[in-house]
Amino acid sequence: MIKIEAKKGKKIIKKEIKVEYIDFNVSENGERIKESVNALRLKQLHLDNNIEWLYFINKSGDRLELLIERIYSLSYMNSTVCVTAFCPDLFVVYKKNILKEINKTKVKISPILIYFEDAKKIIKLQKFLFPRYWTNYMKIIWFQNNNYPIHSSNIKVKCRRNTVIFKYYIEKSNFKG
Repeated sequence: MIKIEAKKGKKIIKKEIKVEYIDFNVSENGERIKESVNALRLKQLHLDNNIEWLYFINKSGDRLELLIERIYSLSYMNSTVCVTAFCPDLFVVYKKNILKEINKTKVKISPILIYFEDAKKIIKLQKFLFPRYWTNYMKIIWFQNNNYPIHSSNIKVKCRRNTVIFKYYIEKSNFKG
């Protein structure tokens, strides 16, 4: 059973949903795949490290962000799995002035952690904790408004639920403090 949290506490409960994802198991560049999945297959996709950009496709064909929050087995004998997910695109009621809401929200930012990966490379690590219902689009707007570079060859950005982790890779010769 797949349960997706939607607007105003309502939930979508289905045996199968249609998803789209990029599979890097197929090729080095990845291949975009659309398929209908049950809870067991959704669990496999979620746990596979070579699967990225897992989206839920609704009845009208829109790709919606899907965050898997909990996976549990009801029965090991017949491998019954239940997946609880959150879909920020269904949860947020977009207001006319969404930019005002994004700018007013206080995002929790961790202190910068600096460590050495090897003798020549230094890594600066910083975590950002966003509201649960924010979409990736809203996070990108917040980063742009607060002058955080997202696209760069020396920055790696990893999204995990409502946490975004920035890894800055710095060559030791360029490091100043």
